[in-house]
Amino acid sequence: MIVIGFLTARFKQEMQTMRKNLSAIITGTLLISCCPDVYVNYKSLNLNKLALAIVFTATNVAVTKNIEKDAGDLNDLGGQIRTALIADCKNNTKFREISADDLQSTVGFKKTSHETRSGEKYETFLPDSGTEISLVSKKPDFILFIGDLKLSKNNKVYFYGGPGVKPSIDIRTGCINMDAAIALWDNMGKRLIKHDYVHVHDCDDDSKDLTVNSTEFIQEVFKDSPFEIKIMDSRDFK
Repeated sequence: MIVIGFLTARFKQEMQTMRKNLSAIITGTLLISCCPDVYVNYKSLNLNKLALAIVFTATNVAVTKNIEKDAGDLNDLGGQIRTALIADCKNNTKFREISADDLQSTVGFKKTSHETRSGEKYETFLPDSGTEISLVSKKPDFILFIGDLKLSKNNKVYFYGGPGVKPSIDIRTGCINMDAAIALWDNMGKRLIKHDYVHVHDCDDDSKDLTVNSTEFIQEVFKDSPFEIKIMDSRDFK
């Protein structure tokens, strides 16, 4: 009787342990099923209620010698390009508010080197994940960092031809290029969304407007991001 009573008590104890373990497994499975993605679902965010700050990490714009004459005063040019980029960001995205701002502190920031698939090297200057970035004027939901802007002008050669078609060459002599490293930061989730090196160009031979690439630049910034752009450039449909 003593042995049977011991075995019965032991059996009950093991059954209770099994029930607890099974309950834990089921609870864990339900949690995984209902919440499979810890990452923020940016697509579901209402951007009309969120603010974006643009931080230009360089004051001036670097230009090549063959563009210096058109560039004029580099401080003025830098201001014109920053104004154009902010305006195009407002026109192309759905954020409630977009404004330029400056970093309040760079404590904890570090430079990291990157390289694109085409071999273009660039750097980002950002803190580690888990850091809320403080700006001088406001506390934005998202921050777009734009690094050293570079403007250059060169010629581009386009070859046309095919089976039964006489080959032809089209030389564009006034191609204006805009290049910069960018980073898009989630200041609510305290993490990096994307970084990239953006290169855009415009080959209008008659154009001397050095801000001509700003719209396409902004569209490239947000093209591979979770945020929808409002309009598309006509060149995207060619």
